[in-house]
Amino acid sequence: MSPHHPKATQAVGSSAKPPKPHKKAAENMKMTSSALLLRLEQLTMLDADERHALSQLESGSRSVKKRQAIICKSAQRDSFAILRSGWATRRVTGVDGRSAITHVFGPGDLIGFCDLGTKATPHDVVMQTDGSVSHFDSDDLRRLAKDHPRLLSVLISVAQIEDVVLRDRFHAATRLSAEDRLMHFLLCIQSKLPNQSERCADRFPVPLNQKEIGDALGLTDIYVNRLLRSLTDREEITVERPYMRIKSPHRWCERLGFHDRYRETDIAWLSEPIAS
Repeated sequence: MSPHHPKATQAVGSSAKPPKPHKKAAENMKMTSSALLLRLEQLTMLDADERHALSQLESGSRSVKKRQAIICKSAQRDSFAILRSGWATRRVTGVDGRSAITHVFGPGDLIGFCDLGTKATPHDVVMQTDGSVSHFDSDDLRRLAKDHPRLLSVLISVAQIEDVVLRDRFHAATRLSAEDRLMHFLLCIQSKLPNQSERCADRFPVPLNQKEIGDALGLTDIYVNRLLRSLTDREEITVERPYMRIKSPHRWCERLGFHDRYRETDIAWLSEPIAS
């Protein structure tokens, strides 16, 4: 499927060139905009060396377009990524050619860590929206293990939350009704926002169309449309594409026994950085 990529336009500004920021200031500004750093600092304190190492890992960020693959199935297992902005999905294609969406990645997510130990990538990771991504390889991981073992442990612990979320989704797919599955999925999307204030906001982006939601839930797009219409008619949700509002998220959580695994992440078993 070959998407149409509109040509990017540059913002028009003053002709005078602004002074270049000091190297340290530039690095601080860059890290301030890091969704991954924002997520990590809600869990633990990083020292200056760890912040610099994370900045190096996120350097070389490149822009990617909607529908562009950032990790390809059967590629050699030596590609990892940080999704700096935008949304992506992990897709598995069956022998019948039909695609299933097994995970949704949001800003600040680590991609590829849960595939450690495999010889080749077993799936595709495709952008759902325009965004930016930083790639790194096993050499970078080895350097991180040698120079900043605590930071690597933090990253692996955060990446493993993906496995817990997948187990929750498996339970939802096998034990919940179609409507409850959809409600659970929407709560999962909302919980992926890295900023706590964004998670508590009235509305949140849903970066999938109805067919893709069906691919994630094992439902047809017609059934998804019917469920969304029913939730809207009962004033459970409002849809303002590409955003959605859940009117009573706490009631949904109680009804489904939903756990925000990202908010509940606990890495207290890791020691705090040692002051130099």
